[in-house]
Amino acid sequence: MSTLHKQLARYAQECERVDADRWVLALTNGQALTVSARRDDGFLLLDADTGLTPSLEQFVPITERANKFPAAVKFALGRRSDAWRLRAEFPLPEGALDAGERIREHLDGMRIAAHRLHYWVS
Repeated sequence: MSTLHKQLARYAQECERVDADRWVLALTNGQALTVSARRDDGFLLLDADTGLTPSLEQFVPITERANKFPAAVKFALGRRSDAWRLRAEFPLPEGALDAGERIREHLDGMRIAAHRLHYWVS
């Protein structure tokens, strides 16, 4: 088991390794959120389908509030559906302690952003 896998498993409720550089994580904070994690050239890329499709009237207010998402979390529009996605990407530091802290920060950011997005849309 790699150090990165151990760190992802530590901060997610569930962590399934798909291959050497990809994982599927389960996060919760009021709602369940499935996050894919992928290591790519020294970066960790996080992506999650929120399952939410805000109305056209909600689009501008939500985009204005999105700057309040923690860490480097942002939302994106899906290519194949109208559901909004949450994404974050960040460089993996060399040290295991720094990498673990950065992973915790961004997974917590994904949880908080998903919770806020659900609240704003409801």
